[in-house]
Amino acid sequence: MNRIAKSLVLSLALATGSVFAQEAEDVSGGAVGYTPVLLSLASPVSFPYGSHMWDVRGVALGLFYTDAPKVYGINFTPFGANLNRDEMYGVDAAGLFTWCQDDAYGLRATLLANVSGGETAGVQLGSISYQRRFQGIDVELALAIGEEMEGVQAAFVATCNKEKTTGLTMAAGVNLATEVKGCQIAGIFNETDYLTGCQIGLFNFAKECPKGLQIGLINIIVDNKIKALPIVNGYFGE
Repeated sequence: MNRIAKSLVLSLALATGSVFAQEAEDVSGGAVGYTPVLLSLASPVSFPYGSHMWDVRGVALGLFYTDAPKVYGINFTPFGANLNRDEMYGVDAAGLFTWCQDDAYGLRATLLANVSGGETAGVQLGSISYQRRFQGIDVELALAIGEEMEGVQAAFVATCNKEKTTGLTMAAGVNLATEVKGCQIAGIFNETDYLTGCQIGLFNFAKECPKGLQIGLINIIVDNKIKALPIVNGYFGE
């Protein structure tokens, strides 16, 4: 009897979901359609059933785990995590982590980690972040890691951008970037290969500094005439 009841409930959920679910624009991405409302306990247990099959254009509310291809609107899971297999536009908030495998635009907030495999633009709040390219404001309790950053980035332990930083990066511990166009401010150590701007910290290091300034206890510019100076170092010309 219980098995029959469960089968009836599942059939009703699928039938009702098909009433308001529409044909997806991008079926190749794995979605079978889109829905204005997605209610999820832990994917795939959701309404419509199988949240990983439905794009959301509206509101996705989950309890423990929400898994959807694309979300345009609000994606909120207070006690768990959000996974967007494709794009995310809007508000993405979860208790544990948000993970977007492609581009993410808007506000992302979590207690632990914000992860993005594509371009990310907007505002991020959490403990740890990782993204390929970021534009906007990224504030993390522990670490902010990426390839390129343009805007403002702050973390208590460290910020690390493998390629270019344009704007302002701040950390109580360490700032690391291959190229800096802007300013690094750290409580302990700033490092870059190529500095155009300024570094402010206890220890500052740059391999090249065609235009810039370092302020700290020890300042090192490898290709400069005067390679190491206390208090202030900078480009002094040929």
